[in-house]
Amino acid sequence: MKKVSIILIIILISGLIMGLLSACQGSEEILLIIDGDIEGNLLSVNLAEIKLTKYTYDDEGETVKTKGWHITDVIDRSKFLFEDSWIMITSATDGVSALIEGEITGTIFLYSDDGNTLSAKSIDYPPVCSIKNISEITIIAKETVNVGYKILTPTSTEYVSRGNAKLRLYQQTAENYSGSNVAYKYTLKTDLSVSSFTQKEDNTVYFTDYDIETETDLKSLSWENGGIQLNEDDSKKEVFGIATGTHKMIYDAYSEMVESIDNGQKVMFILPDGFSWEQTGVFSEYLDLMKRDNARIALSTHLSISPVALAAIVTGETPGNNGVNFDEGESRAVLEPLVPDIFEYAINRGKSVSYLEGTGNLIVTSVEPTYALSDEETYNNAKEAIASGKDLIFVHFHDPDDTNHEFGPLSTASRTKVLYIESYIEYLVSQFDGKVIVVPDHGHNTLYDSENKPYGKHGMFTHYDMYVPYYVFNG
Repeated sequence: MKKVSIILIIILISGLIMGLLSACQGSEEILLIIDGDIEGNLLSVNLAEIKLTKYTYDDEGETVKTKGWHITDVIDRSKFLFEDSWIMITSATDGVSALIEGEITGTIFLYSDDGNTLSAKSIDYPPVCSIKNISEITIIAKETVNVGYKILTPTSTEYVSRGNAKLRLYQQTAENYSGSNVAYKYTLKTDLSVSSFTQKEDNTVYFTDYDIETETDLKSLSWENGGIQLNEDDSKKEVFGIATGTHKMIYDAYSEMVESIDNGQKVMFILPDGFSWEQTGVFSEYLDLMKRDNARIALSTHLSISPVALAAIVTGETPGNNGVNFDEGESRAVLEPLVPDIFEYAINRGKSVSYLEGTGNLIVTSVEPTYALSDEETYNNAKEAIASGKDLIFVHFHDPDDTNHEFGPLSTASRTKVLYIESYIEYLVSQFDGKVIVVPDHGHNTLYDSENKPYGKHGMFTHYDMYVPYYVFNG
């Protein structure tokens, strides 16, 4: 009797193990990426969780019966950002893609031959939809939308949705019909350069890790992991946005200060906080020294906020390299750059320095700033620094930014403040025996409150807050 019981127990355990193994095999993941203009930008769908559907098709006169996943059942796992959209099915083998209406009017099944690759079988769509070895399905908004990537020029901000960003890397090569169902064949463009993507010159690419790369016109782009990537020699970097029209950066001022120090020339850097390229145009009839004709156009950092931009200026490094960066909405701690600043560079070469700030420090620098309760006090401190013969003087005027925030950058109050600061700068330039570099940290956007009163904001990556004037004067 004992033997019988033991045998029964063994049989039961064996059956349980086999059942568990079978369950595990049945739950094997079959993953498909849906990306583009969907909620969350990228979704990994496990097809093993979707019920297989029986279907038949004709293969050279022979009826084939099989199972697959209806494309509608798969696509429905994602949430379109915009109802009126395209669906793009792309091959991982050669990039060949089929583009169809987002509202499915026919039948396409997805199937897996070996558990590792997915393919599509068109039943009543054109054969181009039978894509082999699918890499992803991308949803593409038909309408122009204010989401996705931004491409900036000095006078405009263009939005390109993520789906349409991918589509820009492709070209239509055919249009096919099967009854009332239409499908468009797309292949990768030969020219995948940044200039081809933006249709602009002098492209500067901003990355999601807060690094920045200038002179990228001829570098190539690709689509991976639901986003645009810039292809480097041995790596890829995820793109955040692109600004065009200039390669000049606000942190180029660092190398100019270094050059003056190395040449034994005194140098003064003046930062009129928040003074934008747009303001040089709108206030042109009032400006003198700081008129647009005296400036080059330059780009700020992202985020275009004072601590991030200031750290880039004093180190000559991008926010991704100097470590002073913040996610949008993140609380702004007073951070110390990971790399040496211009003050340390000057002191190490036996130069005297003076760093003149407002009421507090935005970042930790190698020298303690001289603080002031007003821009007028900062101005007086600058005059004293000149009189004492300092080799490097760094002056930060805060009032233009404060006034822009309160009244809007194009307000009369902002214009008055800019002209007041310009008068300070004019006098300092006239008294200084050396090079004077004047570069704002960022610009400003005009927004409106609930009572339709204008106010200013920056850090939005638009042409209003990213383009600033860059002046160099010989005192």
